[in-house]
Amino acid sequence: MDVYGLAVAPLREMEPSLRVTSTVKGGYNGVAGLVYFKKTVEDADAVVYSFGEDASEMTRQLIVDKGNRRTRSGDGGIDYSFLKASRKINSMYEQAGEWPDCGMSAS
Repeated sequence: MDVYGLAVAPLREMEPSLRVTSTVKGGYNGVAGLVYFKKTVEDADAVVYSFGEDASEMTRQLIVDKGNRRTRSGDGGIDYSFLKASRKINSMYEQAGEWPDCGMSAS
């Protein structure tokens, strides 16, 4: 296969020891990151979202400052899920011009 002028072997033909795997405990599980979010409160200054890796258990909060579009975590924890939700929310805002009611991001 040719990708941007580079010869790349399809994954099924690649030597197993050369395959890239996740560094997540337990190895590659098919999805590197999955996060769901839902708007819970919006006022003139901020938007508050609940978010989490399971749509039925979005126990964390992400707060967006509408003035500068900066986000902060309700529990102070800045991790991959928080950053992923923050980026997706801001991306959806850029596209639609309004804060999304809900969404998800997978990579």
